[in-house]
Amino acid sequence: MTRTSLPPVPLTGHGPYDEYGRVLHCGDLTAQLGLAVVRLEQALAEAGLAPADLVRITVRATGPVPVEDVLDRVVERLEAIGADPLVGVERVDRLPDAGMLVAIDAVADPDPGSPTLMVVVAHPDDEAFGCGSVLAHATAHGWRSVVVCATRGELGEPAPASGLRPEQLPAAREAELRAACRVLGVGRVVLLGHLDSGTTGPPAAGALVAVRPARLQDQVAALVDEVRPDVVVTLDGGDGHRDHAAIRDATLAALDRVDHRPLRTYLHCLPGSLMTELTGLPLGTHDEEITTVVDVASLLDRRWHAIRAHESQVPPFDAMDARLQHAFLATDHLRRVDPPWAGGPVETTWRPVPVTTLWPRLPADDHPLTTAKENR
Repeated sequence: MTRTSLPPVPLTGHGPYDEYGRVLHCGDLTAQLGLAVVRLEQALAEAGLAPADLVRITVRATGPVPVEDVLDRVVERLEAIGADPLVGVERVDRLPDAGMLVAIDAVADPDPGSPTLMVVVAHPDDEAFGCGSVLAHATAHGWRSVVVCATRGELGEPAPASGLRPEQLPAAREAELRAACRVLGVGRVVLLGHLDSGTTGPPAAGALVAVRPARLQDQVAALVDEVRPDVVVTLDGGDGHRDHAAIRDATLAALDRVDHRPLRTYLHCLPGSLMTELTGLPLGTHDEEITTVVDVASLLDRRWHAIRAHESQVPPFDAMDARLQHAFLATDHLRRVDPPWAGGPVETTWRPVPVTTLWPRLPADDHPLTTAKENR
């Protein structure tokens, strides 16, 4: 087997241990991080890999360790050994041994591709009407993307001008999904094969909300382990559609079943203030729960192109005035759910960025590597 044919290699549990497995440097964050990186280097060498092959690192930190201190120190150590991975910090309640402040889990890949986004939705058009600018943003920044769609939208209401009969709708909507994804630069579309549940009434056999939750969770988890995304985004279910809530719940629960845990998982949110203004009802995600706000105004043309690919459907934005339409479409609102948000200024990107393109040029309050922040 040649070196470039190696699959991604997980390297987990590297801590501040001596050769006998004893924890050293208790209470000294800098020294523990340095020793943990040395142990990681040794594991790389034993696997026939180099620091440059590192593609992902998660630093698990416990106790009153300031997250930004961890980031600064690990970035310095990684740069010193010539490593350029995506980095996350996860706060945990405890580590395996007493006295440990940090431990490092890593993935090495001698032939890595671009970072990958996975978007998980319920129906064709959710990827464009809901997450279209997230996908366009990923493409614009060199990311690969995969869209997972649970149904073919069988119970959607055809646009009056479409001329489609109900039995023609599933095939038409699948074709529209694939066309919109091509516009957005999506590399792969996966259909899970369930039926649209509709909005009211008893669900039919095979409908998404009638599927055993464990089965749906297993489907999503298997795809996460196959695709190995860096970031997962799914719907917040804030419009009240039961299928949107079902795919949200399954996606979040699937994280407890995966071998590959994404660096970040987000809900794509309908802000409560905008939904109340639009409908007069208490729908959407409370504004104060939104952790991430991304300016995507530059991607509006591409997003509209993707929206219009769904010719069988009437976009809800068509009924809005220009101001409200712009508020929904020119800014992405997300809620980071994994790792949990720990407070502080909102993020302005959902993309973890390789350390050498980020540090030390960005201020701490716009630090894309930060996956948990101190309350300020």
